[in-house]
Amino acid sequence: MPGGHVTVRAWTTGSAHGPLLHIEVHDTGVGLRGSAEAPSPAGGSGFGLAQVRERLATLHGARAGLELTPLAPQGTCARIVLPLTLASA
Repeated sequence: MPGGHVTVRAWTTGSAHGPLLHIEVHDTGVGLRGSAEAPSPAGGSGFGLAQVRERLATLHGARAGLELTPLAPQGTCARIVLPLTLASA
């Protein structure tokens, strides 16, 4: 199998509760897999992902999140959103 590609993007947006940082990672690998017969559901539902989502919710409430989606024809996109706090000088 030939090597894949990984693309990382980051940007900020404004919201009613302050700025948000968006980080997105795309890869062209095999994608989300549950088993050889059935792919896992979009968004990922493993224990580790649940723990990350729970931690984000504990720290940042509804302003943060993690989402995994399959890419066609193969690959995965991971997106994370975090509140952006700018340090004062």
